[in-house]
Amino acid sequence: MMREGMLRTNSEIDSTVRSWASKHQWIIEGGNSRTYSDRASRATVLVSMKPPRWLRVYRVAIRDKFNFSLLYWSFKYDAMFGVKDDLTLGSAERGLSTYTIITSKDADELLKILAREK
Repeated sequence: MMREGMLRTNSEIDSTVRSWASKHQWIIEGGNSRTYSDRASRATVLVSMKPPRWLRVYRVAIRDKFNFSLLYWSFKYDAMFGVKDDLTLGSAERGLSTYTIITSKDADELLKILAREK
């Protein structure tokens, strides 16, 4: 068990994420681009959340009380990771359902689609 405030190594993080993605059902939100291909190869649905940059930065500012480090990374995300995100989604297996959420309306539409598929 890790003590609070201790950072995990990249290998520990990757191992944990791969363990989650090996299960029958799972949802993994966000980062750890080192394991993108592992997750994409096992996924049945890929959802990419791409709200406008200004909205992401605003939400981080409000949520994290103007933590400048988080604001910086939120602002720089597209330049740092956006291409890798797009390549992962683009290389997803044919027939895999992929959705991009930009607006609240997009999210509502996806929820309706998923509810119909139940």
